[in-house]
Amino acid sequence: MFVSSFAKDIFAGIVRHFATFGGGCLMAHGILTNDQLNGWIGSICFLGGIAWSAWDKWQREGRL
Repeated sequence: MFVSSFAKDIFAGIVRHFATFGGGCLMAHGILTNDQLNGWIGSICFLGGIAWSAWDKWQREGRL
């Protein structure tokens, strides 16, 4: 399955915005502090990138 780099960039941006929105909600309710929020968003983006790369390689081998 071919996905353009533009579509990947759009999807990555959407994921970052949802992570930021979720973190903002957690901060508003006093569950996270600002320092923790930055760490969680960074972790989500980091792990999401690894998962996306693995999924892309798995698809290229014809397993899906």
